[in-house]
Amino acid sequence: MIFYRGTYKLVQWGLTGLLALLVPVAHAHTVQDASGPPNPRMVAGVHVDEQAGPLADAEEALLRRLSEKMIPLPDTIRVRVDSVHYGVYSPLGGKIILLSTDRFRAPDSLSRTSPYLFGRTEATPPRSGRPPPRYTHTLAHELAHFIVRRLSAPHPRPAWGTARTPRKARLARELEAELVAAVLQEIAFGTRWSALGYPDSVDTPGLPPRETGALIQEYRGILADTWRLPAAGAS
Repeated sequence: MIFYRGTYKLVQWGLTGLLALLVPVAHAHTVQDASGPPNPRMVAGVHVDEQAGPLADAEEALLRRLSEKMIPLPDTIRVRVDSVHYGVYSPLGGKIILLSTDRFRAPDSLSRTSPYLFGRTEATPPRSGRPPPRYTHTLAHELAHFIVRRLSAPHPRPAWGTARTPRKARLARELEAELVAAVLQEIAFGTRWSALGYPDSVDTPGLPPRETGALIQEYRGILADTWRLPAAGAS
């Protein structure tokens, strides 16, 4: 959309009047082209493209605190208009996380079903001074997809169970990202997994339900071993 300033009068009809109308239009295009789209900025070594909308302060804090712990981060985070996905991680064309401008909305019926854990049960209030998890969880989940590829633990990891088919592998990847997202938010802010509204137990492919806290504890240990992090207490 192009905005015009000032009031223009049509003094006379004909070529002179037509030229008078064309001058401000050409000028408006020149100003728009000169300004161009906003340049991506750097946050904790990550290129952040905010043409469609900004990162939340809590998301910036998540990146900075994970970087301080020497946990690897992707190359680029781009905010885009997407009403279907809260976020997407893509390993193609660099390591990119795509975040929806709609990512802070409450979890819907689709995201409250297995393998997604966030918002499945009534959450406990976050500790004083901690950001509400809805402002950090989507980014933490997509960061987890990036991070699990760099874990030192042998495969299969705890969330995978006996997954062998492509469908079960996809479910395992999403469950694993939810579990690691809880660990990342705990590392950054001390967020308890109960504040995320996670259920008490989860299904892993081909195995009986397991306690959520026990699975998170296992991934907490895997991250600690991979990046020499201090052990954190269960929450």
